Amino acid sequence: LVALRVDFDLPTLRQGLSTYSPLQDGRGKVKEYFWHGNQVSVIDDSYNANPTSVRAALGMLVESGSAGSRKHVALGDMLELGGAEEEAHAEVLAEVLRLLDQGAVHSVALAGQRFLHALQSAAVSSPAAAAAAAGGEGGG
Repeated sequence: LVALRVDFDLPTLRQGLSTYSPLQDGRGKVKEYFWHGNQVSVIDDSYNANPTSVRAALGMLVESGSAGSRKHVALGDMLELGGAEEEAHAEVLAEVLRLLDQGAVHSVALAGQRFLHALQSAAVSSPAAAAAAAGGEGGG
């Protein structure tokens, strides 16, 4: 530990480490809840989300839970992406629809104008996107 090598104050170090969390809220942190007697796990990737972090959260979701657990995705627009905004939303949407088509996730909820635009653009070529854009269920 670097702090010990530079004579860092041990009580201060102990206090700081006692409250340390490897992930701050909104950065891939898993939160556990109970609802009607069922355990519900939420992967919170809301802070400064981008295609890479969303794909990582989706991977965590797909790999988590027991064999019979149902997996639901709720995504809101990713902001501050500059010129890559349209492509980024289309890329994430394509990944989510692929998981939906494969049955790896059971439902998808999208919020925001950026995802709406990506969904409308994708509806031309994807049955799952067309069903989602129409308000129906897609995939698995």
